[in-house]
Amino acid sequence: LIYKPVENGTFYISYANAKQPDSITSVSQFGVSDGRIQKGKTYEIGTKWDIFQEKLSLTAAVFKSESNLTYFDIISGVDVSQDGK
Repeated sequence: LIYKPVENGTFYISYANAKQPDSITSVSQFGVSDGRIQKGKTYEIGTKWDIFQEKLSLTAAVFKSESNLTYFDIISGVDVSQDGK
């Protein structure tokens, strides 16, 4: 979502949701795939302003990213967590 209150300024809000089968990562790391899905979400709020006849651009953003998936290593018998924020 983008809001442009004036010609030289912009505010935006963004949300992204991603899903990826674990087969690529888990097979390359552990040689096994159990069919679980890695999920990720990203939230972002930002602004951009062009000043001095567009000779200087100022930008700022705040974002939060989350991902989660836990793999089971069949060799060591240990759960390997890739959860994170």
